Amino acid sequence: LVLHGVQHVLYPEVRLDAWPDADRRSRFVFIVRDLEPGFVEKLLADFTGAARSQAEPDAQAIP
Repeated sequence: LVLHGVQHVLYPEVRLDAWPDADRRSRFVFIVRDLEPGFVEKLLADFTGAARSQAEPDAQAIP
């Protein structure tokens, strides 16, 4: 699955029929200008933390 976002626009996802090569690792690519590296690192950490918390069941929600 490929996601492209440019500025405030997130384009529709593209599903690939196959991996383009033998390297099957997931990756994020950021092309930025005038952003501090620390800001981008925090943004990614916040994003992945939110995704983890969404994927893990909430222990308090279980009776």
